[in-house]
Amino acid sequence: MLKEVDCRGLECPRPVILTRQALESLEKGTVVALVDNTIARDNVIRMVQGLKLDATVQEKAGEYQITINKEGSSASAEVFCGVAMEEVKDDWVLLLSADVMGRGNDELGKILVKSLLYTVANKDIPPKAVVMLNTGVKLACKDSLVLDSLEAIAARGVDIVSCGTCLEFFKLKEFLAIGRIGNMYDIVEILAAHRVVNA
Repeated sequence: MLKEVDCRGLECPRPVILTRQALESLEKGTVVALVDNTIARDNVIRMVQGLKLDATVQEKAGEYQITINKEGSSASAEVFCGVAMEEVKDDWVLLLSADVMGRGNDELGKILVKSLLYTVANKDIPPKAVVMLNTGVKLACKDSLVLDSLEAIAARGVDIVSCGTCLEFFKLKEFLAIGRIGNMYDIVEILAAHRVVNA
């Protein structure tokens, strides 16, 4: 069976996620992923190598055709934020202490946090909870650019918790659009009970 995935023009990490989903939908066969930049090409190839599959790449006019052959089920050693997912299993929480990811450029930070939450929404192993502190609570409020991803995460049974003190400080309590309001005792209980991935 042959499956083609057109990932041209898509932001990271969508080419990786769509290619992986295509591979998972096949017991055996070939997936051809089309990408239009070297970053997407390299990320897809890295994911394929992590699944212990082989890929060939053909380049034509700045676009790349990645052909992946799958002979049967393959074991993956997924890594997320530097932690092997087989070690984490289902015992992890995501802590977001800002509405951007990283320091330096807030515009880039918004792109990164959007990409992060999209990835989490599509991970095989979802977190037990997503906890938001400080400006991170803005992500769960009305008009947030990541509400779709948070809704997809919540639909998988993940506890979405925003700090009540933070919501009050930013006068956002009435604008909370997803999840529940937690207090610091509640948040500490969640963090203490699980492996924390701090983004």
